[in-house]
Amino acid sequence: MRFHVSPSGGEPTFQSRGRVPFQLRARIAFQRRVCDSFLPPGPTLFSTPGPSLYHGASDGRIALFTRHRAGSAMPKNITCGNCGAVVSLEACHLNQDTRCPRCGGVLIASDSQPVCAASLEPGATSAPKLCGSSNMAHDATDVPAPSLDPWASCARAELQARLLGAFRGNIEPVKTTLAYKLGLVLVCAVMVLLVAVYIGLILALAWLLYRYALSPELLLVRVGGIWLYLGVVVGGPVLLLFLVKPLFAPPARTHRLRSLVPQQEPVLFSFLERISAALGAPRPKRVDVDCQPNASASFRRGIWSILAGDDLVLTIGVPMAAGLNASQFAGVLAHELGHFAQGTGMRMTSLVRAISFWFTRVVYERDKWDARLARWAQVGWVGQVLVVAIFLVWLTRKVLWGLMIFGHAVAAAMMRQMELDADRHEMRLVGSRTFQSTCQKMTLLELAEHWAMSDLDRFYSDGRLPDDLPRLILANLKLISPEDRQKVDQLINNSTTGWFDTHPSLPQRIAAARRENAPGIFHLDMPASALFSDFDALCRNVTCDVYQAALGEKFKPERLHPVEELLARGSVDLDAYESLKRFFQGSFYPLRPLQVPSAEELYREVAVEEAVGRLKQSREAMLAGKTDYDAAFRLFDQCDTKTLGMAQAEALLQAGFTIKKEVFGFPVEEKADIDIALWDAQTRVEELLPRLQPFEQAAQKRILAALQLLHSDDVAAKMDDPTGWRQEAAAIMPVLQAIAERFSDILQLRNQHAALAALLGQVHAHQDHALLMNAIRSHMRLVYQKAAELSDVFGALPYPFDHAAGQISVIQYIVEAPPVEDDCQSIYQWADGFMQKLCGLHVRMMARLCLIAEQVESAVGLPLLPDPPQPETPA
Repeated sequence: MRFHVSPSGGEPTFQSRGRVPFQLRARIAFQRRVCDSFLPPGPTLFSTPGPSLYHGASDGRIALFTRHRAGSAMPKNITCGNCGAVVSLEACHLNQDTRCPRCGGVLIASDSQPVCAASLEPGATSAPKLCGSSNMAHDATDVPAPSLDPWASCARAELQARLLGAFRGNIEPVKTTLAYKLGLVLVCAVMVLLVAVYIGLILALAWLLYRYALSPELLLVRVGGIWLYLGVVVGGPVLLLFLVKPLFAPPARTHRLRSLVPQQEPVLFSFLERISAALGAPRPKRVDVDCQPNASASFRRGIWSILAGDDLVLTIGVPMAAGLNASQFAGVLAHELGHFAQGTGMRMTSLVRAISFWFTRVVYERDKWDARLARWAQVGWVGQVLVVAIFLVWLTRKVLWGLMIFGHAVAAAMMRQMELDADRHEMRLVGSRTFQSTCQKMTLLELAEHWAMSDLDRFYSDGRLPDDLPRLILANLKLISPEDRQKVDQLINNSTTGWFDTHPSLPQRIAAARRENAPGIFHLDMPASALFSDFDALCRNVTCDVYQAALGEKFKPERLHPVEELLARGSVDLDAYESLKRFFQGSFYPLRPLQVPSAEELYREVAVEEAVGRLKQSREAMLAGKTDYDAAFRLFDQCDTKTLGMAQAEALLQAGFTIKKEVFGFPVEEKADIDIALWDAQTRVEELLPRLQPFEQAAQKRILAALQLLHSDDVAAKMDDPTGWRQEAAAIMPVLQAIAERFSDILQLRNQHAALAALLGQVHAHQDHALLMNAIRSHMRLVYQKAAELSDVFGALPYPFDHAAGQISVIQYIVEAPPVEDDCQSIYQWADGFMQKLCGLHVRMMARLCLIAEQVESAVGLPLLPDPPQPETPA
């Protein structure tokens, strides 16, 4: 059995805005939460934790516009981003690599955009070579946006003149107080002292081990235990190894960087230079771009740049540039350049962040040595000796955890002050009112990015990838309804600053802006994207960077498709989710799958009048029974939650753990308590069935009548593309039937997976727990057996929708590969992915079935049911 630990992390940077509140990371509309009652949310490939479903905005079919801009002429020279040398490109062949004659760094020239790669991570390849226009599977058709036309047609020199002419002098310098400077020195001293305490702990432990090894009689006489002596003598050096190795641990891997050069982006770099002059801040030595709706400032070469001076890097998020106007964009850049203006303050803060981040790695990061120690501890007499070492390592990390928490709290207080200081640079450049609008727009961009990542995961499931993520984020930005914006504003206004927050809360920052009441010296209402020479190509390139980082060698450029094409495909699904909401009046629960009609029922010839009558009766029955059905389902859901909890409780009891009453809401001391709880839940479910079944049976009759009418020639003559609807229904029905028939097995897999998750959650604190390891192996086998069984069932069914790979099975859609026997990570992730993807597919098929039913009802003259009231969003 193998356990895999994947540490995460990256270089500390200064971000201009805090992340969007957690409550905004779930879709607000009904469709964004519809799977919550079926399965617990889990991670997806691209998205943040949560169910990956479609958004349910009614105006989902949205026209996206891009600027069509003539590319600037190929420059004759390119500047090396590593050493600053100017290199002639006249002798360079397009799309071939050449090297800087001074430092040897690779310079990459492209027919669309020369890129300096001297600063790229070793082994990285240039994105233009990977995903330039010549390698794109599909090239999006550029449609000029009306709002951008004046700037798209503007010559670069004229645009630059207008841009720089909008500045009205320089800002009044932002002065830092003596108290702030003294606090900065104090915080740095505290963080350095924490490192000194860590090193002192190592030296003290080494001295004690030395003394103990030379004087074993001190303990042997009193205790008389050779095992304890060996445990300390062997375990002590092991502990020293685990304490010393973080001092020499390599820095966490970061993703490949994409840098811009002045020759290709003269307007942007002149804009940055003018902002730097207005702020009195040093210019960045390098400008990077990524696909985050944010910006950040950092040092180019880590600790060496901190010591060297103004060796600074500015990172610009391309989606941010796509969503902001020039004034807002200038404000965010001023915030980041304001960090540059802090000089010594930024260097000291970077040192503090680096130390804080290092402590986090020491406490949480695990490597192959941790896995080896856990494995050796289970082998014979060596394991008995190493138990002491494992305990000492655990105890020491707990002590370091306390140092880490203290360091985080101290560092966060200083970082919040630095953010407020940088905010003042932004306010004085663009004004306090623009600062407030930027805060709101950045929060909406964060929300739109989260929705876009859910869309991306859905597209990827169908074998396709959008070629322009910033454009997809903008599409989701346009889908944020006024009601959603009000909820965003409410969450912003109610947010507070915590002890460990590195950024002040938005109300605190907006209040500071109002006190500053700065008019600003730069105001220009033009899209920030106009500052870039070829913004569309840049968007596609940073999009490819995201795919490379997430997929590695699995990323194939031929999977790229224009955003418009994918959104057009998704427009049918958006309509379908609206139909699902209307059809069930907001009361569709995947925990209660419907029994769909059999083929014999479906194709039975019926009279149109009789079937229409059944449609009317079932619609009325659903409307009449909705309220009681919702109330009954809430009780049913509680019983199901109890059943799920009992599966976890039984697994923990099997592993020898004592379960506290507050964990599951009632005492669980022995297996009999679990049996009683399960019997109680099953009894309550049986009592609820008379209240649940009338609504569900009415829905089944309504679907049956609609599908029977679909096969009537008289009704089909009144519909658009009845053959297409019939084919889609025929493809969907077998999969829905399999889900309904095997739903008890699916729930068993869910419960077994949840039990395995509960056991794995105890591994970190109980690595030497033999009963725990045996229980994990036992539940791992149960999950594997159920996975194999369900794989056979859904492997025999064709995927009912169009897929880029052609005809595939349902199991091929859900998971890329079968789980590996005796590999805990493989089995756990397979089961998690199976349930998540099957849930989404189930909801999608039911939504399309409801869309077909509504098409039939409209054809026979029945009006659509009204939209149900919007459910309240949990606070």
